[in-house]
Amino acid sequence: MDQTKPIKFYQLFKNKKIPVNKINDYINEWHESTSEETLYEYLGLTREQYVQWVRRNIVHERIAKS
Repeated sequence: MDQTKPIKFYQLFKNKKIPVNKINDYINEWHESTSEETLYEYLGLTREQYVQWVRRNIVHERIAKS
């Protein structure tokens, strides 16, 4: 049986293997999973990284809507 853990979003993004917009696929996958990980753990982020990610995206969305 293969016990290899899947590569997390952040590792792939950081290594330029996937674009940033793929995060939505990972978030949807997490919502549909039975994972006991938090969303930020599932994405491969620390809590602090996740908070900063969310804050930046909210700021960018607000600027874009202005």
